[in-house]
Amino acid sequence: MEAEGGQSPMTLLRKPVSIVVVGLYYIISPFVNLATILWVTRLPFTGPVNLWSVLNPSDWAILVLFPIVGVGVFSVRRWGWFAFVGFSLFLIGYNTYSYLVNHTYSLGMVICYNLTLAAVTFYFFRKHLRAPYFNPRLRWWNADPRYQVSLRAQFSMNDSACDAEVLDISKSGVFLSICADIEVGQTHRISIDAYGRTVSCSGKVMRKTSAGSSNPGFGIMFEGLTQEERRELSLLIAHLIINGARERGWPSDAPLKSEPAYKHALWYARRLWREILGA
Repeated sequence: MEAEGGQSPMTLLRKPVSIVVVGLYYIISPFVNLATILWVTRLPFTGPVNLWSVLNPSDWAILVLFPIVGVGVFSVRRWGWFAFVGFSLFLIGYNTYSYLVNHTYSLGMVICYNLTLAAVTFYFFRKHLRAPYFNPRLRWWNADPRYQVSLRAQFSMNDSACDAEVLDISKSGVFLSICADIEVGQTHRISIDAYGRTVSCSGKVMRKTSAGSSNPGFGIMFEGLTQEERRELSLLIAHLIINGARERGWPSDAPLKSEPAYKHALWYARRLWREILGA
């Protein structure tokens, strides 16, 4: 299942929690606001004087803008950040003006709402949350997740083959250790054996680390995958996830993707709290 313009649900889980929560809230805000108006005014849906009759053009415009700004927050693009900050500041001013000309809401409710908006807007000015909106390279959640593994593989080059060990794998490539010395830019054939199946595909050597480094080996990007090869690769990665393979760079305290949903929900809530505290 895909979400947010082709991104999978797991991609959303890798995003900063603050962005997901604020984006979702803005998307559903029209319904929240309408429910609040109903609760405060006690107006019916129909009749001579109803919920819809008390909404002026500016109210309708705000209801329409809320989900648009929410999509902008989710997009993590420059326009989304400016739209969110500008719209939030506008709402603070609009709420204050509306209270002065029409005391529909109590002063306490207006102050609480404005203070909450100001706090969330200020939070989005923090460097670690603002930076991905302006620098695409900082959107780490868009990259294919890499899973730490130890799989047997055959590496073919110059009509010969040698044994290799796959140290991590994603849908776009592998990082492996082999006995041969290969050059960056070369394309070779790789056969990976796991769970009773063999995944064979071609890959281009994109980088290599020296034997003296903490993680020596070669980074290889898959090239020219056929539909069948992509399917086999997806099945292999699915097997890895089911059998507890951890995503490289994923927090060590994170539950496995095969664990119950409530454990992910609790961990997700802790992530949000740590983000708020800046931990």
